[in-house]
Amino acid sequence: MVELVYTQDLKSCGLWPCGFDPRSWYAFVRSAFFFIGLMVYGSISVLDVVACIGSCTAVLSLVPQIIHSYKTKSVDDISILMLLNLTVSSISWTMYGIMIHDMPILWTNVLLGLGSCIMLIFKKKYRSKR
Repeated sequence: MVELVYTQDLKSCGLWPCGFDPRSWYAFVRSAFFFIGLMVYGSISVLDVVACIGSCTAVLSLVPQIIHSYKTKSVDDISILMLLNLTVSSISWTMYGIMIHDMPILWTNVLLGLGSCIMLIFKKKYRSKR
């Protein structure tokens, strides 16, 4: 088994980027091999992995906009129609996930709906008075 050695000297002399911990890379590689092993031995399928990646990226797509809107207190460039469409879409997909008992669809769209509702609140709270 290959073991990575963490040296404080490299971090203190500036050779490692700020906050970089080589042990975290080891954990990442180990977990990647774990998921590959699960796929090979049939516990999860490639379809499950693709669905998980799609769900995570869909939910994470709103996070930078929420943070930016909160920091700048500006939402003038965000379309209210887009936010309403995303809210209605995520509510519909949430109801579909409940009806077919599909937890990944359900939780992805609950989180998307929560993010779109936060953006709607920001849109109302931070709108400019013209």
